[in-house]
Amino acid sequence: MGNENAEPVLKLVRALGPDMVLLLETDRWWDLQLTRLWSEYSYVVAHPQDDSYGMHLLSRLRLVDPRVRFLLEDYVPSIVTRVQLRSGEEIDFHGVHPKPPPLDDTEERDAELLLVGRQVHRDPLPAVVAGDLNDVAWSRTTRQFQEISSLLDPRIGRGLYPTFNAHWPLLRWPLDHVFFEEEFVLLDLKVLPGIGSDHFPVYVSLCHRPGAAAVQAEPAPDPDDLQDAERSIREGREEAGEPE
Repeated sequence: MGNENAEPVLKLVRALGPDMVLLLETDRWWDLQLTRLWSEYSYVVAHPQDDSYGMHLLSRLRLVDPRVRFLLEDYVPSIVTRVQLRSGEEIDFHGVHPKPPPLDDTEERDAELLLVGRQVHRDPLPAVVAGDLNDVAWSRTTRQFQEISSLLDPRIGRGLYPTFNAHWPLLRWPLDHVFFEEEFVLLDLKVLPGIGSDHFPVYVSLCHRPGAAAVQAEPAPDPDDLQDAERSIREGREEAGEPE
């Protein structure tokens, strides 16, 4: 929201031409600027908010039943949608930006991530989860999220790919993530040059190839992982004042 120079963002999107674009912390000002891209993207989920939790999803691929959800707090949205690929097959896409933890109180952020992970685990379609998780790749919560969802982290064996804080030259963390199921093959992953935000943009290119599931090892939850996740979800809901 602190960045009110839209040109680098619009220029980058037009130069790369991605099939899908997820933008976070978009307010009404950004909502107006992004209309300049709408002629290039047939499907748009626009949910601007003036509190750093707005989200926009632009897609050239057909979105089926796209929804904005509030998993814990009524001001922290996430986006979930089916996506029809050019092959005609469908996948699930989740765009997330959970509430950052104040000091050591991480229950709500952990619960939101695990709620998404649990849904991915239960749903039959292959899934991609992307967004600012407000958590580093090596944390207990991120590892637990992967175990519950069985999603792959493309950074493993490739590097950290730090994205925050773009304004600090020496100290940066990998807070922006893209996870996917083993039916996808990674073609490209890179952190792109700054666009005025305090986060660097991330570019990921994936190929849906169901046969890849036979040669890629996915994280697998055991009963203890599932019980721990349910406990974390209950604690996060209690912290947010949400019913079970």
